[in-house]
Amino acid sequence: MNLIKQIIVVPLLITIIGVSVVYFTHPYVNFGVEYLPSSLPPLAANIPAHPVVDLSKKSQKIIEGQLTGPECLCFDPLHSDIFYTGAADGYIYRVNITTDKATKIVATGGRPLGVKFDVHHNLIVCDAVKGLLSIETKTNKVTILSTSAAGRNINFANYVDIAKDGKIYFTDAMRIAPVYAQTYWDTYTPSLAGSIAGNPSQGRVLKYDPETKETSEILSGLLYANGVAVSPDGSFLVVADTAANTLIKYYINGPLAGTTTTFSVVAGYPDNITFDSKGRLLVAIVAERDP
Repeated sequence: MNLIKQIIVVPLLITIIGVSVVYFTHPYVNFGVEYLPSSLPPLAANIPAHPVVDLSKKSQKIIEGQLTGPECLCFDPLHSDIFYTGAADGYIYRVNITTDKATKIVATGGRPLGVKFDVHHNLIVCDAVKGLLSIETKTNKVTILSTSAAGRNINFANYVDIAKDGKIYFTDAMRIAPVYAQTYWDTYTPSLAGSIAGNPSQGRVLKYDPETKETSEILSGLLYANGVAVSPDGSFLVVADTAANTLIKYYINGPLAGTTTTFSVVAGYPDNITFDSKGRLLVAIVAERDP
């Protein structure tokens, strides 16, 4: 009986307290964020680096009740009042913040999470079920770019960013794949299962080269590989290891290329991340961490 109670109560408690707050760079959609200067030195693992800056009181709710489980958004570079996002029903939506309307565009066949526009105005999508995808926004044609790397299937494609040279960097969160729950793809249960299993270090960062169409594994051994952001100068990237409360810096170029260091230990569980126009790293926090 105690075990049954734990199975029921623990997920419920985590759901209640683990409310995601996401900061988007557009002025109409500011939620919650940590400001981290890109030059921040590594900190000891047991020291919370920065308190969360709560911007919820300055924010404005949009498209309330129109979507279930929007994970990430990317503004259309051709239309400043439009962004794209993926939802739990497996569809990509176009959202017009002027009309406050979300329009269903195309189903990916899985669970779309991270989204990013490339230079050709294709929407690059991390689909937790299907892998790395590309969607032609004019025709809504969906193309699968990658489903495996380093001899292993991509089971949980999570978040994506694109460097100036066109290389696509994305995360494969863990080995446990999402499950379909009647009407939507459930990414929460696998995450919880991974935690119960002791978070085996199976998260990784992958790189897709559009020219060679090859996918390589550049970083592995993460507890839960989540958001990834390439620095403005393209010399390094930062990946959020949610389960470890840590942001990891991976050097792409220069004398330290291929090596890593701790970018910051976060006072919470980091999720989506992105660099803003001032070079600050914006970090969405799923929930605060116990001291």
